Amino acid sequence: MYDCTVTRTNFQGISQDFLSEVESPYLQQGLRNVTHRRTRDQTREPSTDSLERGDPRTDHNLYADRRESGSSDGADSVPDNAGVPDGPDVPMNESGQSPKRSSRSAVVKRRLATVPAMLVSTLLAFITAPVVLPILAGADLLRLRRKLPMVRLYLFVLQYLFNDSTEVLLAPWLWVRAGFGTTLDGAPSRRRHMSLQRWSGDILIRRAESLLGLRVEIERAELLDDRNAIVVSRHVNTLDCSLVGAVCLSDRQVQLRAVAMAELLSDPGFDLVYGRLGSVFADRHGGQSERDAIRELGERMDSDSVSVIFPEGRLFRSDRLAKYLARLEDSDPVRAAKLIELRNVLPPHPGGSLSLLGGAPRADVVVLGHVGFEGLPSLAELSKSAPVDHPIRVRLWRFDRATIPMDSSRQVEWLDQRWLELDDWVESQRNPVDAKRNLRESPAAAANSQIRKRITT
Repeated sequence: MYDCTVTRTNFQGISQDFLSEVESPYLQQGLRNVTHRRTRDQTREPSTDSLERGDPRTDHNLYADRRESGSSDGADSVPDNAGVPDGPDVPMNESGQSPKRSSRSAVVKRRLATVPAMLVSTLLAFITAPVVLPILAGADLLRLRRKLPMVRLYLFVLQYLFNDSTEVLLAPWLWVRAGFGTTLDGAPSRRRHMSLQRWSGDILIRRAESLLGLRVEIERAELLDDRNAIVVSRHVNTLDCSLVGAVCLSDRQVQLRAVAMAELLSDPGFDLVYGRLGSVFADRHGGQSERDAIRELGERMDSDSVSVIFPEGRLFRSDRLAKYLARLEDSDPVRAAKLIELRNVLPPHPGGSLSLLGGAPRADVVVLGHVGFEGLPSLAELSKSAPVDHPIRVRLWRFDRATIPMDSSRQVEWLDQRWLELDDWVESQRNPVDAKRNLRESPAAAANSQIRKRITT
């Protein structure tokens, strides 16, 4: 699943390991206050070792290896009735999880922590801005950064905080308008939440362009005009989560749902808006129950829905690619031999994607590729280089559902082939900035070469 996990139209996929690299202590503190605030009721974090392995006991990112499901054909399969309770259909609750997976008390306790934290952080950020901004400007000038990248990033964070707090403050009114929460899943309530979602995303996309220089160029955007699609996207940077949301929502009245990691519930705006719209916030330890919830998300898709998932499950890194290929060689040598030529994407983990496909048997699949984020691996880089001087190029490929195999094992092969094609496109599109970070010359590339030799011999 998305290590940021997906998909908001503002840049909310900020991870703690990136925060640790930001130079400004003021910026670090402001971001920490609104990201990854873990409450005691949340599940403990899995070990790094089990996460990297994709251990079936932790079912890292829900995309388990095909054999982990215990299916007889060795492919990841989902029962026909997965995620569907006996009797009437059970709607998602406000947290974006089915009632059986998230208690009301846990939701209340979480929001009692995250909502005040967001509002207080926003208030403090704006109050201290007259002091912080000159300090950041001075630090930029001392480093001869005349475009003031740290100032730009801080201003963007202020906009993000303002938007998130606005969503939090409007959420109670939207709840009242929905019959005191009794019709949150109704069409009028969804439209109101979608309008708020679009407002926040549109503003932040404009700020991202004007402040950070993130100019998006989309090729074949019309492929999303016909809704009812599952978008599977490349994942290389926390910012690409918002990019996917912006591409899907641009000039469209569409209900956007996402498969996101449960840690994003610590962002109250994301929690309230996306949760009420039906996104799934998946627990890393959830195993089959999480795949059932993803399947249920697919079952709830209609003609105006777009669901987004990141099959790689983790941010792309060249050293991570080498590790994943080595482990895939041990667990599935045949599949590893097919994917060994990957250079710019991680091998896809099929479990969650197949669950989503199983729940939405009439939805087409749109593969979303992008280049341009490779030169910005962290917020630290943005705080040094904003505004960036190259565009973010996006390309879409749409596949009619009739062309996608029904058998789960063949669906894995189909997804692998699409990922190889995506990898080739990324390689062909990489710009001069990215070329400086040529993966073929990296230590990971050398490791990949050794793995390739073992497989071929």
